[in-house]
Amino acid sequence: MAPDTATGSSQVLAVEGLTVSFRAVAGVVPAVRGVDVTVGAGETVALVGESGSGKSASVLGMLGLFHPDSAAVEAERFKFEDMELSAGRREDLQDLLGTRIGIIFQDPQSSLDPTMKVGKQIAEVPRLRLGLDRETVRRKVLDSLAEVGIRDPEWCASAYPHELSGGMRQRAMIATVMIAGPSLLIADEPTTALDVTLQAQVIDLLATLQEERGTGILFITHDLSLVSEFADRVMVMYAGTVVESGDTEAVVNHPSHPYTRALLESVPRLDGGQVRPIRGRPPDPRDLPSGCPFRTRCDHAHERCEQVEPPTFRLPSGQTIRCWLGEQDGEPC
Repeated sequence: MAPDTATGSSQVLAVEGLTVSFRAVAGVVPAVRGVDVTVGAGETVALVGESGSGKSASVLGMLGLFHPDSAAVEAERFKFEDMELSAGRREDLQDLLGTRIGIIFQDPQSSLDPTMKVGKQIAEVPRLRLGLDRETVRRKVLDSLAEVGIRDPEWCASAYPHELSGGMRQRAMIATVMIAGPSLLIADEPTTALDVTLQAQVIDLLATLQEERGTGILFITHDLSLVSEFADRVMVMYAGTVVESGDTEAVVNHPSHPYTRALLESVPRLDGGQVRPIRGRPPDPRDLPSGCPFRTRCDHAHERCEQVEPPTFRLPSGQTIRCWLGEQDGEPC
């Protein structure tokens, strides 16, 4: 069952039953297993999990950013705005990427061309994809840089990426993505390379741009605490599946899945509370354990967890969890 979100014309993304499998010498490796994702206009949905959980593979797969020889992508449904598309098909998505769908990656240093001035890079979409004249493009570039908090847009536009600080590079990258006015923004670990102060500034900037434009945001991160005051909904991934989803307040303050609780307990706290690293390691997708993939790291695991992978249960609180604990007072989705 797809997660709750806005419906109808306000829904910008709806993906159901997404699977991504990589082709390797040893065989097919399942990276994403039956994931549903929905994002409404003006809504922020956070996709959270450890490295290798499948969160980035989900997004890159659905957008056709894997070479078809290296990955197989399928979905029961893939709808963007009012268009029914095929997940993973570059032919369906090439005209949308960079215009209606924007992507911010975690390292602006590698996303920006070091041999090209920043302003020229930002100008590529309005000049080549939108067909605007030179003077209109120039104004849009400077306006976009000012909008993301660059104090001297003229200087920034004429600078090369290496001349900018890390925070300025990320702001320039955001300007590059937002200049076309996308209805969906995908932010893949956009603050990982930044210090805490710059992280907060980037989060505030994205929230401001979203409020002004009504953009839907799919925010990918390994840090559940980072999105506690930013996201409307949270989806927690583990071993290629969504193990818990719901409103951010409920998931962060009242986590129901043992993995979600473990994620929160592993983050350093301002009050000096005890930090508990998650024991063990995530399973190798080439050799997933029988039953629940989290059982080897879970304090609540029992015999049934070893035998059968749990379905998804919807709890009275509205959260969904993929855990046998949900059977006590939840209903199968």
